[in-house]
Amino acid sequence: MTYYADWMADYSELLFRVEQGFDPSEVALVSFGTLTFTKSIIHRIRTGGFKTRILRMPLAESDGKLSYPDAIKLRLFSHAYRGLAAWHDRVFFYLCMENPRLWRPVFGFEYSSNRAFEVAMKSSYFAKIRGHTHP
Repeated sequence: MTYYADWMADYSELLFRVEQGFDPSEVALVSFGTLTFTKSIIHRIRTGGFKTRILRMPLAESDGKLSYPDAIKLRLFSHAYRGLAAWHDRVFFYLCMENPRLWRPVFGFEYSSNRAFEVAMKSSYFAKIRGHTHP
């Protein structure tokens, strides 16, 4: 996800279209993540002569990468999750490549470990492809 002036209205429209275009029984997983850079990519953008405004975005160091500050991530992810509220009990949601500290504020729960997350995701995925609608 990216953060910009009209992000909330644009993502609201996108989420509405996704919800209208798909039945939750057809969707195994929904993943949220933000635009994130490694320091070497930032260096290549700065020195490569690329014409871009991408480096004007607010960047904070997080887990060895540069991305949005947590406050912005929480706004983006929480908005997206609320936008698909009708799917909460029927689709597996997760944060892709994001720090686990963001899970509880966004989803209201967190996994005790990466292993617990992997088990839950695989269980949900396999149940979905076998025809069960609940994660």
